[in-house]
Amino acid sequence: MKWFKRISIGIIVGFILFFAFYRSEPINLEGQWTIKQIVLDGKSLYPEEIGSRLDMRPKIEISGWGNSMAIPTGGQDIIAHYKIADAIKGDYTVQLSSKEKSLNGDFTMKIDTIHLGSRTYKVLIELESKQTVLHFKREVRLGEWRVPGPRKGGV
Repeated sequence: MKWFKRISIGIIVGFILFFAFYRSEPINLEGQWTIKQIVLDGKSLYPEEIGSRLDMRPKIEISGWGNSMAIPTGGQDIIAHYKIADAIKGDYTVQLSSKEKSLNGDFTMKIDTIHLGSRTYKVLIELESKQTVLHFKREVRLGEWRVPGPRKGGV
């Protein structure tokens, strides 16, 4: 009986320690995002007049595999690698590194979530430094909620 008490107390202490020091998952930005605004070194790349009139919005592709983002420009895409630091007063700090000089350094990241419907959200991301601004958005639709089936012994 002593061994049963020791094992059960050990399991309880293990659970308490696990939940006391558990860190949640980092922010997942993976996927395609619609561009709202791109300003590099004070020069506005998007929105441009032709693109805003035709409503042809390019997409930023963010890959979680290599922690990189592909930012479309007129010719080739600009590739930037990112690292998300811990939040300070609700805003995150993102460290970007790229061949493009304006995308090197620390950026403040603001995340805004807008509830559109019962299962739909709009997520807005703002990355800003002194002269560089990246704003992009995405709509997230959650899967359909299903009623749990009857359980044996359930009332």
